[in-house]
Amino acid sequence: MIPSLETWSCGQTIKPRIRVLEIQRLGQPTDPAIAWLLVEKTTAYLKEDSKESGPINEASISLSYQQIGPDRRSRSEKVGCFQGGYSRLDNAISLTSSVALSEGAIFLDLPTKLEGQHIGTYMLNEIVLWAKQWPGAKVVPINLISGQAHGDNKERRNHFYEQFGLEFDYTGPDRTAGQSRPMLAGELHPVETWQENITEHHLMDFLVDTLNTREMALSELEFRDRAVRELMLEQRQAEAHPFFWT
Repeated sequence: MIPSLETWSCGQTIKPRIRVLEIQRLGQPTDPAIAWLLVEKTTAYLKEDSKESGPINEASISLSYQQIGPDRRSRSEKVGCFQGGYSRLDNAISLTSSVALSEGAIFLDLPTKLEGQHIGTYMLNEIVLWAKQWPGAKVVPINLISGQAHGDNKERRNHFYEQFGLEFDYTGPDRTAGQSRPMLAGELHPVETWQENITEHHLMDFLVDTLNTREMALSELEFRDRAVRELMLEQRQAEAHPFFWT
């Protein structure tokens, strides 16, 4: 199998590096998907020596995403990346950057209709699961500033981080700005709320289903075209010999 699509490694099932996310609107599980995202997860590890069993000095994770579909307009607004980083020397993990000691926050650059649809939760959950490989590492603080959110979006932003076990010291009662408190990676909480409206698809299965749907549509179109041609021929014959057809 193509390495990016591998689902089996070292005797255990793993998520393929590339997958397709089917996004449905929250609370409407039977409605058609409102978006499809192509997601690729890549990881890098720098070990102390060339031995496979040697300790990991640095590591990083990246989840790149791109919205896919027939609409190609504003393509640049439909791509983005989530990153995380680990440093053994500093015994630290960043949930927002590939550089372990880098502070910051997360920004999801997708159309407005996809806000609040658990996409960011899915991405950060992947990083949290990866970070828990080093339970004793310190989580680098996440800084929230007032300009990042407003109105109802402010509380949604705060809950987005808090659901993973992060606690914040906010600068005021409106909770528009603050910094996460010290904690260890082992204290982070993976979540499954994204499963309420997001379905993971193996890329190969998605492609096969798409091709099957295309073949069925082409077959149906060909059948209809043939039926139309037969009706047109019958009509021309009727017009040429009206008394016979009557």
